[in-house]
Amino acid sequence: TTPQVLNFRLTARDNRNGGGGVCSDEMVLNVVGTSAFVVTSQSLPSNWTANGTNTATITWNVANTNIAPINCTAVDILFSADGGLTYPYTLLSNTPNDGTQDIVIPAVATTKGRVMVRARNNVFFNINSFNITVAVNSCVAEGATISPTTNVVAAAGSASLNLVLSPQYATIFSANGTITVTDPSSNLTVADGAGACTQYSNYFNYDTYIFTVSVSGNYTFQRTGSGSIFNFYSNSFNPLSPCTNFLKSNYTVGVGTAATVTINLTAGTTYVLVEGVYGPDASTPASNLPFSYSFAVTATPAGGAVYNGSGIYNNPGAGFSYSYVIVDNATNTIKAISSSANLSNATTYPNGTSYTVYGISYNSSNATTLNSYIGGSFSALTSAIIANPSTFCANLSKNTVAVNVASTVPVTFLGLKARKLDKKVLLEWGTASEVNSDYFAVQRSADGTSFTSEVARLTAAGNSNTTKNYSTTDVQPLSNWNYYRIKQVDKDGRTTYSNIAAINFEKAAALIIVYPNPAKEKLTIEYTSTKTGNVQMQVMDSKGSYVLANTVNVIAGRNTHAFNIAALSKGVYVLKCSDADGNVNFVKFIKE
Repeated sequence: TTPQVLNFRLTARDNRNGGGGVCSDEMVLNVVGTSAFVVTSQSLPSNWTANGTNTATITWNVANTNIAPINCTAVDILFSADGGLTYPYTLLSNTPNDGTQDIVIPAVATTKGRVMVRARNNVFFNINSFNITVAVNSCVAEGATISPTTNVVAAAGSASLNLVLSPQYATIFSANGTITVTDPSSNLTVADGAGACTQYSNYFNYDTYIFTVSVSGNYTFQRTGSGSIFNFYSNSFNPLSPCTNFLKSNYTVGVGTAATVTINLTAGTTYVLVEGVYGPDASTPASNLPFSYSFAVTATPAGGAVYNGSGIYNNPGAGFSYSYVIVDNATNTIKAISSSANLSNATTYPNGTSYTVYGISYNSSNATTLNSYIGGSFSALTSAIIANPSTFCANLSKNTVAVNVASTVPVTFLGLKARKLDKKVLLEWGTASEVNSDYFAVQRSADGTSFTSEVARLTAAGNSNTTKNYSTTDVQPLSNWNYYRIKQVDKDGRTTYSNIAAINFEKAAALIIVYPNPAKEKLTIEYTSTKTGNVQMQVMDSKGSYVLANTVNVIAGRNTHAFNIAALSKGVYVLKCSDADGNVNFVKFIKE
């Protein structure tokens, strides 16, 4: 590692119609020149068996991180059951950063286990290189994955907070059917003499079957009947590019067709079987349609099985139950454990709260023990799951659903606009919707920060799902800059604010028009000035960096200038125009 100072900035920008906002936070990371902090154990695929006492050794290269200047003397060792996406299981906490520790193998059945060694009170960590398969002989609970996976944001009491989740258990592979002339078509694809994909223009009607395997190794597929082509693909099949992801075919050029194919497959990978028949040319379907077929898996590696779809999780069957664990994100405590993931009770799940929902499969005899964790920490439950498989048999889902209970926005603003009207200011705004809205207070500020003056107050529509337009006039604006915003007040006292609009009544403002907007290669700037002089024109990107700049001599009146923006990336930019008197004007444009 090369010693260096890294500066990071996270910027959030909303896409609010009528005027967005930007907020950012920064951090500085000091990198020390040393060898890498790396987990060195489980550097190849591993197999563990959990029984509550079996152990495994985790090793890592400390890389002098336990001494000055880093001084990280302790680490946490965490476990993931989903290939490293989440780490809900703590194997050891606050253990010495000495490069080796024995852990009790967690009772979490998975083929995608990963170990993370994470620094305490610092930001660095490392993950072992390959998946770990964990077998739990004394517990066959299977949390699987839960569906639907969509995260939910809704107001308290909303019907959508009743998630209606279900575990996604696998079914044994089955592929049989009939190919007809109405089935989808592609070009004929087979293997050449070297086994690589080769493509012909023959019309090819086909069916597809998605499957996965539980154990890596050789699998043999046998098709009944004759006269068809079947191919194997990894991840997906694209009929417009039928050689993409191609693995193997039952037809080899110069050899002919085979009824069986043996292929090496990897656990955790999604595969596609494509079965079809082809015609004599590019536009004529096969003459033997409709064509019936079926497949059987005749050989697998030890313990291997083939499953329909992309899931490989088996239903543990009778004697096991399935529930949902609802974790309060603010406290990391378990709010509820129930057979339905229903968060629609507004009293129990009020506005302003957020939750993570896990599925959990468990031995039905452990129901009382499971419910005893309600109100306690989620970590207490995960610790019990990984430590006591013979007495407390349970398994969490491999994924979660995030729930944010947020109050409904009382008003959706369409944007506030301000423009001069003789010696007054005309203020116009609109709303796309209003809920329980009472009134709008038009506020004015001299500095854009302190809005101490109320210009007007207008009655709101109350409840509306249609566009409403409002306007008022400031008859006595300030002699310099005037900043305006709308404060919307709900009938229950809640407030929402519009964007800020500004007008300068001291100096004659230049008029700037840009076109076309959006623009692809050339942006024309029409600048109407009050006097002759130089104007600096600068283009800023979304990070606030200047990407183009030019100084233009203008005359009193209308001026035009062209910027070549062909080299800019697609996005939103701001044109900044500054004259010699200190007047600054901004206008947004879009590069497409």
